[in-house]
Amino acid sequence: MVAEQGRLTWSEFRTAVINKYGRSSIDMRDAAREHLERLVHQQGEAFNQFVDKFQQLRNQAEIQDEDCIVRYLIKALPEELANYTKYSLNTNSNEEITVDLVVNKITAIYNALFKDKWEREREKATPVTSSASVLNNNSASKCLGYRSSLRGKCIRRRILHKRI
Repeated sequence: MVAEQGRLTWSEFRTAVINKYGRSSIDMRDAAREHLERLVHQQGEAFNQFVDKFQQLRNQAEIQDEDCIVRYLIKALPEELANYTKYSLNTNSNEEITVDLVVNKITAIYNALFKDKWEREREKATPVTSSASVLNNNSASKCLGYRSSLRGKCIRRRILHKRI
């Protein structure tokens, strides 16, 4: 590379290596974490596609903290669905809150309350309105807000009523 391009700066060298060999798994993991942190359900986006995208990013990001992932997911939801989900999670004081449990609850709430309405709206939407994003108030990059027992006993977890 030096012979072809002369003396390189670190950023030029790094870019050349990435262009030639691809991104490292660490870079891909970090990019997935950043994308997961900024993920927002788009108005008009098929809900199943959104959940699939979330699950794919979750696996790529390799985040071990389930509470953090749950917060990212709830933050990415439209406000009304997020509020129903928080209420549902607050009423289940004896269950341990896991990502899979939350995904199942969100899917059940979506199917029961929002599916028909959102699908009708998606059918009516034009390509311009389908790219409009749902506004997300006070996005947080820190994982705070859940309380859990350190000894493994389930205690009632509080989900912040304030939008994460």
